[in-house]
Amino acid sequence: MELQLLHSQVFGDVAVVSRLYDIGEADPVIQEIIDNAPSEVGTSEVTGILNARGLMTRDLGYYSYKGSATTPPCAEPVDWFIMLEIGTVSQAQVDALKAITGDNNRPLQALGGREVFTSGSRTGP
Repeated sequence: MELQLLHSQVFGDVAVVSRLYDIGEADPVIQEIIDNAPSEVGTSEVTGILNARGLMTRDLGYYSYKGSATTPPCAEPVDWFIMLEIGTVSQAQVDALKAITGDNNRPLQALGGREVFTSGSRTGP
């Protein structure tokens, strides 16, 4: 699973911080998102406040590249930052998120000559 935090400026600059997850232990912050999310696909009413700091990892290392948005019109450029540390979520959490968002993944795209950079380590402090 992938969680994307979209950051945009008035002038159109866009950056996405992305965190990847494997199936395993439930994540309490992901559970907060589920508990406060809309109950139906296509609605946008959210309750509660989320402290996104809980989504950060001990290891602040990341991959970065210039790419495109994952939602139509899939515009470029977008500065991508993919956190190196992979989190875990339970299968029940994945199922709950799919019930809220539906299948919203974009097919993988070719690298297309993009350079991918790494900052930090995979081992943490």
